[in-house]
Amino acid sequence: VVIAVPPTFKPIEIDSIKKVASNLSNALNLKVRAVFEPTAAAVAAMEEDGEEVNKVLIYDLGGGTFDVSLIQRDSERNKFKHVLPADGDKNLGGNLFTEMLAEKLLTWANEEYGTEFKMDYFDEEDYGITETEHKKNLIAIRREANRIKEELSDTEEEDAAFDFFHFDSPLLKVCRLAF
Repeated sequence: VVIAVPPTFKPIEIDSIKKVASNLSNALNLKVRAVFEPTAAAVAAMEEDGEEVNKVLIYDLGGGTFDVSLIQRDSERNKFKHVLPADGDKNLGGNLFTEMLAEKLLTWANEEYGTEFKMDYFDEEDYGITETEHKKNLIAIRREANRIKEELSDTEEEDAAFDFFHFDSPLLKVCRLAF
């Protein structure tokens, strides 16, 4: 059993995860090993590309960080080592992409309905909807942005659909987004 863990995990966190996995795998007589996520990705890439590959550059765009690691195979010992260790940039990651997509969806909705809704501002007189409806708009937009972000891992374009309150009536709109 191989468990991929974030490179920021402390040894005590890794040990806790390994203990849980060991309890589950003991019945099957399986060995448990924890490896950092970039190393796990490098192992998978090397297995897919064959034995001739001995260095892999891994870009890990996670939920909240962006990590880059250069992994090298020591073929004599059949081990992997970090040539360039992962050190995440917390200012760039999946959450940032979700927010960027949410802003794009909000911009599209504003253009579609001639409104000027903002993510970080609400005024019932300006918007013509309640604060609760505005919050529902933002929640729907962020959920849809996150779903789109996940889908775009496997495809180049994705439809977007979300409930959007505009004045007195809820609307459901579908738009085509291509990235």
